[in-house]
Amino acid sequence: MRQGEPRRGADGRPPAHRGHPRVRVSPELLAALPGRLRAAQRVFDRTGGLHAAALFAPDGELLDVREDVGRHNAVDKLVGRALQNGALPLSRTILMVSGRASFELAQKAVMAGIPMLAAVSAPSSLAVDLAAESDLTLVGFLRGASMNVYAGEDRIALPTAPADGAGAPERDAGRGLPDDTRTIPGDVSGM
Repeated sequence: MRQGEPRRGADGRPPAHRGHPRVRVSPELLAALPGRLRAAQRVFDRTGGLHAAALFAPDGELLDVREDVGRHNAVDKLVGRALQNGALPLSRTILMVSGRASFELAQKAVMAGIPMLAAVSAPSSLAVDLAAESDLTLVGFLRGASMNVYAGEDRIALPTAPADGAGAPERDAGRGLPDDTRTIPGDVSGM
């Protein structure tokens, strides 16, 4: 094990994920989360100037939402409340953020045992690296029914492609994404 690398069990999973069934969601459920997050942003409605972070159950139920001028603070508020309530690790949740997915947000998700981080904007390259090393599913550019999956795609119930590959999620098409990034097309309704 390299220094700084998360410890893993015989099953290859980090300690916070062991003993819990893997979260697995459909692209349609993920596509609905930004709208649910936005609808729960009460202060943003009045000010237009806050970030938000929300925890969702694997069935899409909104568990908690927090707003703050800083994205990191909004996530800290979510994790802090979970700690106060004795709910850590948050191994059966999805963290949805209203901005970019930075290394620090990915790190907070991993430390809290959150298996999936979704963002409406781009992840940093360090966030992608950490997600790949830590068994964190990382979804970026989650807008409408379109999204990029940067790590942990096994938690997303993708449709199986026909033998000719038609309808399968695309690999990076020269957009500068990591080689293993999948782009889920904008129309997931027929999947």
